[in-house]
Amino acid sequence: MTEARSRTGQEFGLDRFLASLTGHLDEGVPLPETLRRLMHSHHGHLCDDATTVLLQWHGPQPFDPP
Repeated sequence: MTEARSRTGQEFGLDRFLASLTGHLDEGVPLPETLRRLMHSHHGHLCDDATTVLLQWHGPQPFDPP
């Protein structure tokens, strides 16, 4: 996502990605909505590949599948 470019060629960038992500999480926005807002931050007009994976950890214990 950080290297995704808008139609005008503007790169999304790491600073913008982190500011967007932390801003939504600081506001208490649920993770699925945070991802939706992040993907629409270029107004849905990305001209490059955009991959984003958000994980929500409910630790302190590590995940221990059966």
